[in-house]
Amino acid sequence: MIELKPLNKDTTPAYVLVFAAGSGLVGFLIVVLDLCGFLTGAKSPFGLSHGWKKTPILATFWPLGAAITGYIGTLLQIFQPTLLACATAGVAWHFGMQQIAKRARRQLEEEADTGDEEIEQ
Repeated sequence: MIELKPLNKDTTPAYVLVFAAGSGLVGFLIVVLDLCGFLTGAKSPFGLSHGWKKTPILATFWPLGAAITGYIGTLLQIFQPTLLACATAGVAWHFGMQQIAKRARRQLEEEADTGDEEIEQ
């Protein structure tokens, strides 16, 4: 019987791996859902680009990214090992990575600008 109880160290020794696998599964389901939306409405709900080469790559790396995010997030205790957190990690990891990339890019540009000013002086 499936129980929707939170995972913990006492009942499930490998709870981090279970959470990561669940996050990866949710990530895969997101790609399938997005593909269905793309095929029926000719528009991707998540803004992903599909094609005969791109969709298999998405179906491989989106769940992998979700599983890694779920794994690291659980180890760092960012996520509580619940079903909702598992779904959140599977869906939102990509948007979080976009924000991190924007901030890192902005910081690198600011450092490059200050470095150019120092060279000119």
